[in-house]
Parts: sequence; C-alpha cells; structure tokens
Amino acid sequence: MAFARILAVLASILLASAQLHAADAKLYRLKVLHTNDIHARISEFNRFGQTCTAEESSRGECFGGYPRIAAAVEAARKQGGNVLLLDAGDQFQGTLYYTILKGVPERDCLNALHANATTLGNHEFDDGPTVLENTYLNGLIVPVLAANLDASAVPSLKARIKPWTVLSVGGRKIGVVGIANEDTARLSNPGADIAFGDAESALRQSVRELAAQGADIVIALTHVGIERDTELASKVDGVDLIVGGHSHTLLSNADPKAAGPYPVVARSPSGRPVLIVQAEAWGKYLGEITVDFDNRGMPVAWTGAPLLLDASKPQDPALLAKARTWQEELKPFLGQPMGKAAESFMPDCRGGECALGDVLADAMRASAKAQGVRAAFVNGGAVRAGLRAGDVTLGDLLTVYPFTDNVATFELAGKDLLAVLEHGVSLGGQPGASGSGRFLQVSGMKYAFDPNRPEGSRIITADIAGPDGSYAPVDPEKTYALATSGYLLKGGDGFDMLRDKARRVYAFGMPINDAFSDFVASHSPLTPRLEGRIVRLGDALEK
Repeated sequence: MAFARILAVLASILLASAQLHAADAKLYRLKVLHTNDIHARISEFNRFGQTCTAEESSRGECFGGYPRIAAAVEAARKQGGNVLLLDAGDQFQGTLYYTILKGVPERDCLNALHANATTLGNHEFDDGPTVLENTYLNGLIVPVLAANLDASAVPSLKARIKPWTVLSVGGRKIGVVGIANEDTARLSNPGADIAFGDAESALRQSVRELAAQGADIVIALTHVGIERDTELASKVDGVDLIVGGHSHTLLSNADPKAAGPYPVVARSPSGRPVLIVQAEAWGKYLGEITVDFDNRGMPVAWTGAPLLLDASKPQDPALLAKARTWQEELKPFLGQPMGKAAESFMPDCRGGECALGDVLADAMRASAKAQGVRAAFVNGGAVRAGLRAGDVTLGDLLTVYPFTDNVATFELAGKDLLAVLEHGVSLGGQPGASGSGRFLQVSGMKYAFDPNRPEGSRIITADIAGPDGSYAPVDPEKTYALATSGYLLKGGDGFDMLRDKARRVYAFGMPINDAFSDFVASHSPLTPRLEGRIVRLGDALEK
C-alpha cells in the first residue's frame, strides 16, 4: 500500500509538471502596430516633407499619409490574430492641415483608424490647452493616456486624459500606460494649470495599478525619446513593451541608416526583457512588432520591422477622399506664389549649418533691422520641412515654419550670448534631421564648436557682425542687440538664460511667417548655399 501511495504521489507530481509545461508552451501572440510624430502629414508627402503634388504622386515619389497608413493597418488586421494600433503622440504641427484646421483632421483620422490608444506629444500644446481640448480631444473616441500629466486645475481636460487603460484582447488583459514628455512646459505652451511630472514614478505607480486590475502584459506608450525610454526600461519593473516617440528614431534590422535594431532589447531591474520600438516620424513607416508572451506575461519571442509606406503601398479610398476635401480648404494657401527656389533645400538643421536655417535667421534679422539688431538666431527644430526646386508658395513656407510666433528683439550681455550658444550644442549635435531641435541657426554671427568636448566647453569660437559688416569675437562684457523667436525668448527648448537675462525686451515684432515670406519674395530665386556660419570642429578635422 505504501508503495502504491508513493507511485500515486509521483504520478500526481508528473501530471502537475506536465500541465505546467503545457501551460508554458501555450504562448499568447500579440501584434502591435504603431505610429509616432505624424506632425500633421495627413496626405502623402515628398522627400522634403511637403505635401505631394499630383505630378510627384504620378511619378511615385511620395510617402506616408493617413490614407496609406489606414490601408496598411487594415491589411494587418485582416491577417487575423490579436492586433493593437497605438500612437505615441505629436499629431500636431508640421503642415497646413494643422496650421489652418487645428487638429480636426488628426482627430478624424485616428477615429477612422480605430486606434486603441494615443498619448500626447509636446506639440499638442503648441496653441495651448484650449485648442487641444476643443478641436482634438472633443470628439476623439480614442483613449488619451498620460500618467504623468496633472490637469486637476482644468476639470474638463482632466476628464479626457487618463493615466492608463486596460484592453481585453484575445482573452488577455493588456495594460497600456501613457507617458507625456516631462519637458513639455519648456518645449510648448501648456499654461500654468497643467503640470508634467516625473515619468519614472508615474510609470511605476501605473504598473502597480494595472497589476491590481489583472493586466499581466504592460505596454508603455511614451513621448520622451529613445534615450529616456531606455532609462525607463532599466529602472521600472513590469513593463514588457515601450512604444515611443519624440526623438524621430528609425529602428531597423535592415536599414544601415537606422539608429539601432528593431526592437531595442533592454533589461528591467529584475532582468526581464523590455522591447523598445519607434518608427521614425511623419508616418513614413508603420511600426509592426509581433510578440509571443508566456502565461506569466513575459516576452519570450518577437519579430517585426517598420513597414516603409512608399508609393507602392495602396491608399484607403474613403480616407483619401476625406483628405482631398480638407485639401480644398487649404487651396488658397497652397497656390499663393511667394517666390522661387533655384535648387531644392533639405530640412537638416539640427546639428550643423543648413541653408533653410540661414534663410529663416536672415529673415528675422532683416525684419528687426530698424531696432539696430546685430544678429539673430533660431532653433533648428523650427525648420519642419524642406523646399522643392521651382515655385515656392505660401503653403510651402507655412510648412517649413508652421508656428504662430513673432520676432522678439532684446539686449543680452556677451557672456550670456555665449551661454546661449553653448546650450544650443549642449546635446552634442548630430548632423541631419536626427540631431537636437535646440541647435541654433544664426544670422550676423559665426561660431565653431566641438561636439566631442565636455558639456559647457563645446563652443570654441563665436564672432558677431559689427555695423560695417565685419566680424569680431563676442566680448563677454559688451551688450548686444539681438533677435530671436518669442518661443526661445520665453525659455523654450531650455533656454532659461534668455528668459532670465534678456533686457529691453520687445516680443511683439513682425510675425515670423510674414518676415519669412517677405524675405523669400525679395530674395528670389533662393539658392541653397552654406556660408561657413557654423563649423563643427570634428567635420573640419575630417576634411
């Protein structure tokens, strides 16, 4: 009898072990489609980021656009299985669709795609919380998530923004938590009633709350950039997948220009894998990652790639027709001629001198000539698109610089001007569109920097134009009359020294869009010519 009982116990142990292994072997497969930083590219666009002409479209030179995204999403859903569509913010700002129609197309497109959740990018606050609420959030049926955003002082806005949501997909509870950019107050115009807290603590608290709701798979939907995403993955347990935005990072296992693999695989404090994905920007790609989870919610296998939405991909007919009705509303701006470009201009203004940055800074300086301004500067992130060669319309210029802002004039001590330039290169500065938006384009100034030097000592030389046009080193003890955007003067992009140190401030000069248009009209045809205003020391050594 004793021997029989031993056999029975052994059999039960073996059965339990087999059942456990069977449960482990039964994996749950989830496909996550994702977009980020669409920046109002509702219709297909060309390589300059401008809305495609009919001729460019017929030649197959166009990318992206919501009709193309919609068709790709529908094709993925038709394959069956468990599918989510998530958006990581910055729907606003970048084309006339937002400049003129203020969030309505973006709202309607997300609704048409039946996205499962979105978070808020910093640009969603560019025109303040009232525009965000009235034109975008009101009528948006997609859950809007931002766990580190405190809108308690604006009850109507607080009611529209939740920290997280739980989605039931294929019998599993999936928690999705939103994380807004912690620096939104510096990067945009959220106002004094909205606060942005620490991403790490908000994410950790949300993971605990989602676990209490029974969600054993957690996705963080963030707008903080790839570096911050990697930090969060290594500091917060319980997150399985991070779908990110803000840094416009292309991740790929095939493209040599990619910033890293797709996905980036980090490790949580407990050693679990955390998958991080992002799909560049503008809707040029649709991210698609498929993950197998075990019964405990741990990722055990994954595959995927960003899908290039080029002209070979179809467009959804219904959304294409809707986009064309919006384009009719934009026609007065799209067709108004302002000048010509002798050659094309690329929008690579975030890590070195760029021709469009020169033109925009020159325009701001010229508009403030009567105030005795010596020099002007503008953040490279203000240049949102390039220009095709040929006729330049008002719509083209409003796509290059889509913001509503004025030229601000002020006086600044030379030592503080040097601090401004130093801050502009404080993130090291990468050439091309992947660099920092705070990088400064200048007029009436020249500077050289070494991105490899320690932070705070990267500016090597800085010169400023005198009344006769000749250049001399910036004197730390002198005071200079300067011009920039109201955004930077108020401390945007972290330029606190401008907000705190500028004197004799006049921040209501000519609208920058008007200054830009007038300058283009009077200097056509524009020729993209770099003048050596900015020298990267590493570049100079390489040459």
